[in-house]
Amino acid sequence: MPMQVNLLPTQFRPQPQVRVWPVVLTVVLMVNLLLTGTYWLTLFLDLGSTRNQQQSLESEIANIERRIEEAHWRADLKTAVERKSKFISDQIVDSVLWSPALTTIEQSLIPGVVLTSIGFSGEGSISITATVDSIKTAVDFWASLQTRTGLEGIWLNNAPAEGSIGIGFTGWYGREVPADDE
Repeated sequence: MPMQVNLLPTQFRPQPQVRVWPVVLTVVLMVNLLLTGTYWLTLFLDLGSTRNQQQSLESEIANIERRIEEAHWRADLKTAVERKSKFISDQIVDSVLWSPALTTIEQSLIPGVVLTSIGFSGEGSISITATVDSIKTAVDFWASLQTRTGLEGIWLNNAPAEGSIGIGFTGWYGREVPADDE
């Protein structure tokens, strides 16, 4: 096979014909590769933000579940406390003090009277010191004591307009007090 040598300068030499299909195919493949890379980058960034949103929602759900459990616990605790408080108050209401005199004094109490001391003597005398908010409250307490005990010898020793009062009564020794029918 003979060899051909072209001695013309390069600008005058015949150029090989460029085929269009390989160039177009290369450009299309490069554009496709660029678009696919952009699409995958967008998907990856969207996946990251979606995971962040999911973690945020999961932590919010866990927080809400914890608050719901605490609310149930508080409601159960409140119910238990109310039930036990009612039981205790029922036991207190149903209980009779160790002395019928104390039971009578307790049953004679009215709002506005705060007992400060109770004294007993061996002859059946009882002295009471209390704080009241008005003279009317003191008189109502005195009348309540007379009604509950049935004793005639109940004295209101000192009764200022408000403050500390003293009540004394005798003849209690050996008396029994019937229980309330409440």
